[in-house]
Amino acid sequence: MKLRKLLRADLIPATATEEHPSQHPTDNQQSYDDEHPRRPAPLLIGLRRFDGRGHGIGAHAPNMRSRSVGPLGAEVPSKGGRTSPTGSGAPIGSHLTDSRSMPAMPTGYAVRVGLLLSAWMALTGILIAVGFGVVHSSTVAAFDRHVTSTVVTHRSPVLNSVMKALTWLGSWVALVIAGVVVLVLAVRGRLVWLAVVFAVLAWAGETGGVQLAKHVVARQRPPENIWLKTAHGWSWPSGHMAAAVVVFTVLALVVTHVFSSRATLIAAWTFAIVAMALVGFSRIELGVHWTTDVLASFVFVSLWLLAIVTLFTTELKGTQTNPVP
Repeated sequence: MKLRKLLRADLIPATATEEHPSQHPTDNQQSYDDEHPRRPAPLLIGLRRFDGRGHGIGAHAPNMRSRSVGPLGAEVPSKGGRTSPTGSGAPIGSHLTDSRSMPAMPTGYAVRVGLLLSAWMALTGILIAVGFGVVHSSTVAAFDRHVTSTVVTHRSPVLNSVMKALTWLGSWVALVIAGVVVLVLAVRGRLVWLAVVFAVLAWAGETGGVQLAKHVVARQRPPENIWLKTAHGWSWPSGHMAAAVVVFTVLALVVTHVFSSRATLIAAWTFAIVAMALVGFSRIELGVHWTTDVLASFVFVSLWLLAIVTLFTTELKGTQTNPVP
């Protein structure tokens, strides 16, 4: 027994200090290790395992739920499948079912559409309510008769011819021309197609509000014996004036977005204001509308267009593609 203890005591230092031959790599083994570096051993952190590159080992294993750590240390959720090649950490195909990855509408887009519809309904309701007030107001009726009588008294053949020509600026012809201009610019890439949508929306709101007010209020036109041009339908409000406001405001906005010259912008808006005023005056001079009909159309359509521009300022600014100096 003592002999065994002595032999064991003699062997322990030798074996403890003896170096295994494999600990001294040969030249071939050293070069192989240099060319093929070993991956760091996995570390156990909490309940997750991570390799030396910061990625969860269990993230790619089936039927395992874990989180992998991205390059910046942020945890990226994984559902246990193959991860997306984009580096998002999400499994391939998850964008087809995950609503968070679907392209979202602009912030508050649906709310703004609802507000625009509410604005149109409110403006149309106000237009109808004011129309009833005008029809039953003796003061307004006296004002309209006085203005019409004054204008008709100062008629001249030249003025009549000019007004007959200018009144077409508020007809369906002007609407078609403005629509073609916007459409051509969109096709050529000068405007985005969203500009066409807003132009159609402006026209639809104007036409719908005016026609609804005409049939509900049912105001009589001036006496037919002073007409210089054939007119159809009710008087309140003026359809030609409403169309002119849409046409020249839209064209002025188009010029604003296509051209960047300050002089061009001033000229465009000046022309638009003058054209709208001439169309309004032509309806009075030709004897087919009262003055308040013209003013009502101007206010109604201006507020309608202002609502569109206010609620969709970002989209309208985005219609400028390549401004011309």
